[in-house]
Amino acid sequence: MGDVGILLRFLIGFGITLLFGTVAFMREMVDDTGFFTGIVLFTVTYVFMDWRGYFIVAVFFIITGLAIEAESKDKAARGDFELYKAKRSIEKVLGRCLAPALLAALFFITGRFEFQLAFVASYAASAFDTVSTKFGQLLSKEAALIIDFKKVHRRTPGAISWQGTVFGALAAIMIGAAAFFVGLIKLADLFVVVISAGIGSYIDSFLNAYSYQKKAIPNEFINFFSSMTAGVVATLIFWMVNVIF
Repeated sequence: MGDVGILLRFLIGFGITLLFGTVAFMREMVDDTGFFTGIVLFTVTYVFMDWRGYFIVAVFFIITGLAIEAESKDKAARGDFELYKAKRSIEKVLGRCLAPALLAALFFITGRFEFQLAFVASYAASAFDTVSTKFGQLLSKEAALIIDFKKVHRRTPGAISWQGTVFGALAAIMIGAAAFFVGLIKLADLFVVVISAGIGSYIDSFLNAYSYQKKAIPNEFINFFSSMTAGVVATLIFWMVNVIF
């Protein structure tokens, strides 16, 4: 791609991101640090992955936004006014979106399909984690701690439930289906996306359970690590399948 093409992508990506970022800031979905961080990350994502990668970002925020809204409505109905604070700071934005941006950069530099697949898997893992947490807490009557599978309160960090897992998997499938729809992955790669997303999400739960007991790991780092892990797992599966077959 020539310099003119890159510049055009940058201008389009910056314009779209500025528009959506301003709306998010005015609706208090992000603070000032989250706003500027998002401008950088999502503009470069458009440069690295063109409109198709940006489409995955949009689908991710729609899916997770609906899950967060469902949780907030449930809390309000129960008279719990300590609602989810959706106002994202720089740490929260980086935790969810830095890993896929780095994977997009690897794809842009190398042109290798496995990093494009990893980008999709990374966002699928974040969607899996967010949706499984929200709907697991909404729908499950009991949950198990991922470390030892002992029954715990459904809102315990690191707790998992079959309801949350089902909805999380559906969210990952939706991300993968969106990627297939715009031509980022092949239909056969959808399985890789969902498996990688599930692994990343369960690593997130495991680290959250450990951190809750030890108070040792920042949640934003856990989010970054789990989504990056999903991207790495997708890449490894792709390499193994291509070596074997």
